[in-house]
Amino acid sequence: MLTHIRHTLALIKFEHTIFALPFALGAMILAADGWPGWRTFLLILAAMVTGRSFAMAWNRLVDHAIDAQNPRTAMRHLPAGIVSRPYVAGFCLAMAALFLFTCHAINPLAFALAPAALAVWVIYSYTKRFMTWTHLVLGLALGIAPVGAWIAVRGTIELPALILCATVCCWVAGFDIIYSTQDEAFDRAPPPSLDSRGIDSFRPICTATMALFCTCRHHDRRPGLSTLLGKTEQPLACEHGLLYGKWMDQLRLPRSDALGIVIHTVVDISISS
Repeated sequence: MLTHIRHTLALIKFEHTIFALPFALGAMILAADGWPGWRTFLLILAAMVTGRSFAMAWNRLVDHAIDAQNPRTAMRHLPAGIVSRPYVAGFCLAMAALFLFTCHAINPLAFALAPAALAVWVIYSYTKRFMTWTHLVLGLALGIAPVGAWIAVRGTIELPALILCATVCCWVAGFDIIYSTQDEAFDRAPPPSLDSRGIDSFRPICTATMALFCTCRHHDRRPGLSTLLGKTEQPLACEHGLLYGKWMDQLRLPRSDALGIVIHTVVDISISS
């Protein structure tokens, strides 16, 4: 039993859940203008954990055949035969059910939108097969977290939540592009990926996003939102520089090591938010 639990937690990279929490919990505190109470906090935490667990397990299940062909991912749990596909499918169903139950306990709007969140997580795993902008779909998959936290507190969707959603969307898309450069040679074969031919088209989005959040900070004087947006600018600026290639050229960083810069920035957000 303990072995199954250990393998399951490793399959979904459970320890990486912490990277998804800062924006969701930041949105929670902003929406509540302080501490929302233990019930709301625990329900948001449960929704985050079950939702992310479903998304990660589903992605591993859908990609198991591709992972088996890639030398970097061939030793993941499904391709290596450590866990079975029926087991992972059952885990996905259990996490989806728990996620829906948690959203039902939060409020009616959260429950009504829960199937849409599940749909985004399901669809993302297939977008890699037919589109070059899959990194932005992944960004959306994580970007709905602060919106969900906002809904959990206020029972409605408001502009600050959408701003945070756009922030996370571009931040995740940026580091996913950097992360995907580890598989540059493998990704040159169809289906195409954004890291091999679409970065130029992504640069204007990075520039526009930086301008948007700088403007929001300037015009919105609420301390909480201004601080959170200020911390948001750090990873966006980092990724902006990396995608333009200036930092890689000046620092002579290997592409695979560039991810470390982003991780360092995320840790800074987690500690100082």
